Amino acid sequence: MRACDNLIMNEKSFDLFSKEHEASQKFDYFICSIAGALFAYIGQAYTPHIFDSWYYFLMPLALISLTVSFMSGLWLIKVSKDITKSNQEQVSLIEENQHVQAKLSEREGGKLLEKFWNELGQLASRQDLMAMMQHNGGKITEKGKQASTKMKFANKLEKTRNISLGVGFTLILASKFLQPYFASK
Repeated sequence: MRACDNLIMNEKSFDLFSKEHEASQKFDYFICSIAGALFAYIGQAYTPHIFDSWYYFLMPLALISLTVSFMSGLWLIKVSKDITKSNQEQVSLIEENQHVQAKLSEREGGKLLEKFWNELGQLASRQDLMAMMQHNGGKITEKGKQASTKMKFANKLEKTRNISLGVGFTLILASKFLQPYFASK
């Protein structure tokens, strides 16, 4: 595969990732909006009752469930931003290592160069560049572990958000349909 073909594939992968990431963010904001709107809709007409019957517990439980869904959604958005930042830093370090590797491969007259000009205009030795690559490699591994841990937590937050939204919605429906039948007795 030629370098040009690889670049095109990378651009396609990046484009696909960008679209998926954008759709995921929009979905997270949408779900938070639904939880907030349901809470506002129910909360505006809610009047507290004495808990003398089981069906009076349904609406407060729905409000609590919607609150959990909304807060989990907000937290998920924050964690997703942290993961994106960590991934961006990791990719930046990988690109820096690739740039250094290209410099280390430079030849002049068939002989590997031993001294290099870095971006600051200072002379750097082969050992300095190798040490920098090794240091970056440690950071890359650390960023990858951080992102992996946060992704596991984000998956738990997403499940919590979705389940609590479903429970809240179900409790609202149960309250609206069951309460009139039991309250009239």
